[in-house]
Amino acid sequence: MRKLLSLAVLLAFAVSAQTPVMHNQGNGTIYASPGGQSFDWPDGTKINGVEVHEAKVNPNASTDPGVNDDNTAGYSVGSMWWNTTADSGWLCLDASTGAAVWKDITSVTGSGESNTATNVGTAGVGLWKDKSGVTLRFKKINAGSSKITVTDDTGNDELDIDIAEANVDHDALSNYDANEHVDHSAVSIDTTGGIAGGGDLTSTRTLTLDLSTLTENASPVTTDIVVTEQVATGSQVKTTLADLPKMDAAVGHGGDAFGTDGQVIRSHGTGEDVQTSGVTISDTDVLTVPGQTSTSAQICIREGATTGTQILTLLAQDSLGSDVTWRFPGENGSADDLLVGLGSGEVAYRQISEITTESTLDADNDYLLVDVSGTGLRAVLLSDVRGSAVGTMTTVKEDDSQTGGADIATLDFGTGFDITESPDTEIQVSFDVSEFGGVTPTLADTIVLYDTSGTATAKATLTDLQTLIDTDTDTDTTYSAGDGLTLTTTTFSIGAGDITATHLGTDSAGSDEVAANAIGDSELASTTVAAGSYTVASITVNEDGRLTGAASGTDDDVPDAGDFGNATDLDSNGALNADSVDSVEIVTGAILETETGERVATVQLFGVATDTATGDTASDVGIMWPHYYSGSWDLVDVEIVVKTAGTGSGTTSVQVSRSRAGSEVDMLTTVASIDVTEYSSDDGATPFAINGSNDDMAGGDVIVFDVDSVSTTAAQGLWVTLVWRRQ
Repeated sequence: MRKLLSLAVLLAFAVSAQTPVMHNQGNGTIYASPGGQSFDWPDGTKINGVEVHEAKVNPNASTDPGVNDDNTAGYSVGSMWWNTTADSGWLCLDASTGAAVWKDITSVTGSGESNTATNVGTAGVGLWKDKSGVTLRFKKINAGSSKITVTDDTGNDELDIDIAEANVDHDALSNYDANEHVDHSAVSIDTTGGIAGGGDLTSTRTLTLDLSTLTENASPVTTDIVVTEQVATGSQVKTTLADLPKMDAAVGHGGDAFGTDGQVIRSHGTGEDVQTSGVTISDTDVLTVPGQTSTSAQICIREGATTGTQILTLLAQDSLGSDVTWRFPGENGSADDLLVGLGSGEVAYRQISEITTESTLDADNDYLLVDVSGTGLRAVLLSDVRGSAVGTMTTVKEDDSQTGGADIATLDFGTGFDITESPDTEIQVSFDVSEFGGVTPTLADTIVLYDTSGTATAKATLTDLQTLIDTDTDTDTTYSAGDGLTLTTTTFSIGAGDITATHLGTDSAGSDEVAANAIGDSELASTTVAAGSYTVASITVNEDGRLTGAASGTDDDVPDAGDFGNATDLDSNGALNADSVDSVEIVTGAILETETGERVATVQLFGVATDTATGDTASDVGIMWPHYYSGSWDLVDVEIVVKTAGTGSGTTSVQVSRSRAGSEVDMLTTVASIDVTEYSSDDGATPFAINGSNDDMAGGDVIVFDVDSVSTTAAQGLWVTLVWRRQ
């Protein structure tokens, strides 16, 4: 290993020596003086403050150095490489393994750049002044007055320019209204004359009306002024009391004028305006009360007591054929007088002695006072009025629910009756058994008896009916036995052979309806199968489960014990025992590969050191299902496995996709997934689920795999195993 001066040392010599000739003799000796004196410097020696270290030198190379000429080949920073074929020299700047950096120093010269500066832009004052020798000169930044400060922020390598606000005289500024700069605390809003909410301007003030601060004018005059809002313009105006509208021309509630001549005005509530009503008083003092939509016109008179609350109401009929006038008596009646009508609206008091009666009055009867034309008032027995009333009963009630028209007379039926009106002039009454309670009857209960015409004739207790039934002896009944039955005295029976096919319909007797041994062999229909014993039998059974055919087979149809490896290959029934057949006992080609039960395929989607990543058709890997496989094959199992488990959160999940004739479907309803820190989907918290509608395979189908999710720190290496089973 030779000793090599660094480039800095070479330059130092080049500046100080008269003859900067330096070369390496190849034996660790460097010559660097006109006299050719040699020096052998130990490693770490300092020359002009620069340490000298050993560095490998390649003085006789025929090629230029490359990235692999690195520390593994003994080179280090400062190593030299001389290509004697190309006459070029190289200096090692970085000796990292497989990434060495070599600098071509063949064309290095000692001259430097000639620099200058200039101001750019079209406005402002430039900082550049000029160049003096090798010095670039710039102008200083100066504050023009005390209102501006310039600070050298050496810590941040910045010049800070700011405004000294305390040195600014606002009143000396131009181009503004001097009153714009106001001391808000010295200016205030004065609130008097009914206004509240004043104060200085240091904050927002809200002014409101405050009538409590006004002095009440107890004696206003017509020249006093009030402020109103003019609705048409929305502006505030003033007017005198003399100019206010008079009451007869004022506008009432809702915009109505204050009524017409004779119309009664009423208050519209406390603090509200007044409103017209429908009540009128004519010039002759006639009071008229109109009817309303839901009630007749009425006049209410409160009882005489000062604290009374009861009201006497005079109410008109809802509909009058003509005007009706009542003229009350001109005098007060006496005790027990009757108020009677005299015609034309006249009413008067009459004593009972003045009444003409059709019969002698007594205290045990009720009477009705009737004004009979031509004879005057008459007292008539109420029972006579009921008996001689003209018309029919139009109201009937069932459990207080009215059926029919208005009440003239009322017949009220209780529970257990139906009342109907059909037609309008007739009322139908009938029993409704459903309304009777479900109580348990006793022999003491009474029932109503009807004759053959439907007329109720009598009543009887249940005991009476029981006695009647017990004493009724039937002596004229004749019994006989029909086909299949035998009658002995009063007993019917079925004898042996009495039931034939004509007595039973198809499926008329099930297995649970026929007693054991009730049907013998002779009663069963015969089949075409001959009685006997069959060997290696071939049996035929129809859809009803009936034996319809049987035949014996041959020994060739069943393997003998000698056909296999030893006598224990068959059990006592001639069936194969487990593992009784090996490969030497099956003829080549006897079982096709396409007829075996399962197929398994494993696909690697990511390399053992490659992070898993989401994406459809992962790694562009797929499986093609060959037409060679015959029969029906279904996907029955899926498992995914990783080489390095994922960590953090989330799962590594895979969807299996089947493409058939360009149409792609998912074969899983729940994807196969691996939880973090796990390696197989068989250990996952959520098992996969196969879509039964998309699990079948057909020749030419292509299977690809979609990685739907990965854990936050992705797992590495991913394999998918699929299992199909022949159906």
